[in-house]
Amino acid sequence: MEAVDTLYLESLEKKGFVHYKARAECFVDILDAFNLLRNRHIVLASPTIKETALGCANFDFWTNMPINDLKVIWDKEGRDLHRIIQTIKPIDKYDGKVDNSFWEEQESK
Repeated sequence: MEAVDTLYLESLEKKGFVHYKARAECFVDILDAFNLLRNRHIVLASPTIKETALGCANFDFWTNMPINDLKVIWDKEGRDLHRIIQTIKPIDKYDGKVDNSFWEEQESK
């Protein structure tokens, strides 16, 4: 079974998909974020969600959409998705730290 999963994930990478990880303040925020993408027919693959004792939830997923485009959708159309926007990064660069530079960049445009 694990070999099949590895092959599947390798095929996503070859198709230009990126593996992202982020933190949300609660599980419902993740559902809201994913629904916004699904409603736009944005492909999400292999999502994993792990809640913590503090109520926040870490999650990861694969998509072929650029990270800034994800942030713009969540910022303009989402309700209270700021923690996801602040923490999302490619999984190999994920550190869980809050980064507010997205809004600074938007203000400078």
